[in-house]
Amino acid sequence: MIKFICITPAQAFGIKLLLHIVALSLLLVTYYQAFTDQLGADPVKAIIHFTSIGAFNLLLISPLAKYLRQDQFVTLRRPIGLYTFEYATCHFTSFLIFELQLEWSLIFSELLKRPYIAVGFMALLIWRCSITLLSPISREQNLLKIILCVAFSKPSEIIG
Repeated sequence: MIKFICITPAQAFGIKLLLHIVALSLLLVTYYQAFTDQLGADPVKAIIHFTSIGAFNLLLISPLAKYLRQDQFVTLRRPIGLYTFEYATCHFTSFLIFELQLEWSLIFSELLKRPYIAVGFMALLIWRCSITLLSPISREQNLLKIILCVAFSKPSEIIG
């Protein structure tokens, strides 16, 4: 039997504040260590693995709020989702910039060699478009954002 806990709004605010501090500081400390050459022999691999594992772990925390059915925990789902998106975006950009060094021919060959990269890119693109659709902005601005989102992606590289 699960025993539900009651959280006051002040405690929920403290948990949100702690979440913001921990999520941002871990990411900033990791990038600082990478730029000051403190992550070992392969700092690019360390950054890519840290951001991917961080995004995955944050993604697993969100269903806990729904399972516990506490209103105060449900308010944490949005910041957790946004930090998950931030970690996934840092993972993707770190892979493009540090690992592939924005070399488009190499990116294309990696997409053909490892199809899970294309799946991850498509998931990031779908997630980005869904966030755009669900934002509290007028539909015309959302449509413009989606058009720009799709325009700056390269479907020919994803499909192969």
